[in-house]
Amino acid sequence: GAWSTAVGGHVMSGEDYVQGALREFEEELGVLAGIEFFSKDLYEVNEKLKKFVTVFKTNYNGPFNPNKDDVDLVDFFTIQEIKEMIDGGEQFHPELLFLLKKYFIKT
Repeated sequence: GAWSTAVGGHVMSGEDYVQGALREFEEELGVLAGIEFFSKDLYEVNEKLKKFVTVFKTNYNGPFNPNKDDVDLVDFFTIQEIKEMIDGGEQFHPELLFLLKKYFIKT
């Protein structure tokens, strides 16, 4: 019930970050697209659990063939629309909210 990135997952044994991201892109959205490194951050889930979150970006606008088990909806929003959604009480996955606030939504 929360907005999240359309592509997300964990790197498998033997993969690098790029290979993992490309695999997840194809698994979740049903397509292959070029990706570019954006950021690598340490996300603190709680006092005992921290994890690296590596983000890639792409300029792919569709069409998509989403995996219905992983993705309910694919949509595009401006940063202003996302700010309004947050202010309006829309739920966002905590990792996505962390990244949005760090890079795009300055308070």
